[in-house]
Amino acid sequence: MACMRAMLFHNPEAGEADHSRKLLVTLLGKAGLAATYYSTRGPVFSEMLEEKADLFIAAGGDGTVGKVLRGMPGPAHSVGNPAARDGQ
Repeated sequence: MACMRAMLFHNPEAGEADHSRKLLVTLLGKAGLAATYYSTRGPVFSEMLEEKADLFIAAGGDGTVGKVLRGMPGPAHSVGNPAARDGQ
C-alpha cells in the first residue's frame, strides 16, 4: 500500500513545546504519510500551496491554519483539527 502524500505547513514559532521539523515529519511518517515540510515563514510558502497532495496539514496556531486555508486553490476544503482543546 502506497503512502499518502502530505504537505506539512509549519509555523516553527508557534507554541511553546518542541515541534521541530524532524519530530513532525517523523511522527507523520509513522502514521503512514510521506510528508514534505514547508515553513510558513519560508520564501516559497505561496508556491507550495499550488502543489498536488493527498493531504494538506497546517501545524501552528489559528493564524497558521488561516494562512494555509486562504492560500489554497479551489473553492472548498475539508477542515479538521484533531488537536483542538477547549479553552486551553
